[in-house]
Amino acid sequence: MKQEERLFAALNNVDDQLLERSERPWKRRSWPAVIGVLAACAAVLAAVCLPQPGRQDGNKPIQTLSFTGGEVGDLHLCSIQYGPKPNASFAIYVNENIYTTTEKDGIYTIRPIEALPEGFPPIDLTISHMEGRWNKAAAMEQVTRELSEIYAQVSEVEETESTISRSASDGTDWNDAQVDVLCVDDGYGGSFVLIARYFTEAAEGHGVRFRDMMNTFTVVYEGFTTSPAWVGELQAAVERLTEAIFSDRMDSVSDLLAEDAEVDGYGRDVSGDISVTAIDYTPDDSQAPASAIVSVKHTINLEDSCNYLTMELTYDGSRWLLAWAGLEK
Repeated sequence: MKQEERLFAALNNVDDQLLERSERPWKRRSWPAVIGVLAACAAVLAAVCLPQPGRQDGNKPIQTLSFTGGEVGDLHLCSIQYGPKPNASFAIYVNENIYTTTEKDGIYTIRPIEALPEGFPPIDLTISHMEGRWNKAAAMEQVTRELSEIYAQVSEVEETESTISRSASDGTDWNDAQVDVLCVDDGYGGSFVLIARYFTEAAEGHGVRFRDMMNTFTVVYEGFTTSPAWVGELQAAVERLTEAIFSDRMDSVSDLLAEDAEVDGYGRDVSGDISVTAIDYTPDDSQAPASAIVSVKHTINLEDSCNYLTMELTYDGSRWLLAWAGLEK
């Protein structure tokens, strides 16, 4: 999917049958370990300060993530991949008692678990990444053209150093469509585009919740996250574990295995045939996590159907250890 098409797809309702209505794989499991994690995931309000992307050594962004208390939801650290290496990572809080998340063709979608009656305007929050020349101003210019074709009214833009936002509306009747758009510089010349859609009657409910979630959105620069420490440690551990499981070489990560760790992989080296499309990290706490569930969405030999490598890791205060890992369609 081309980058312009991602924006158009995010603004227009993507057919539900085309979206993979895959609530996180671990939510569908009945394993006792997963039930314990779900019970431990209390809703946490996060006021995450958007970093002002700085530069280190001329081209490497630096940042500090700041997490504080509240009731927005559970933290998701997400990497969307378009090739063999990750190039788009972010953190956002999602209340999984109310919303489910999916990812398809580089569009990360958050929508209510409870389906709307047929004929209602859509309610969802989409996140897409625009690379290359698509800085926040260029992305917003493209979005504005599309908004003008779809909605009756488009607001003026509001801009900060790292973000630009605007809204659009079809009117004030109870079922008139509304949209809020936020474009965030990614620190490399591109941007993330967040689009929240709802209708007038839902403005005080989902509309407010979406704006709260958008306020927690934070770009995560791979390898340069300075705080909290567990973020970088978790990503580094998952990278090693994923490579070891796909290559069937668990001996290379013996230092990352908890006692009695259970690993159910492919049983052979499939690393040369794997294409990873998205990674979702969900810790049980944003301040001092004791465990995390990680879902690695991937295909083998570019098959149409996606598989998920799901891992539970525990944190002992200095490193992440794998408790179990398994595969799921």
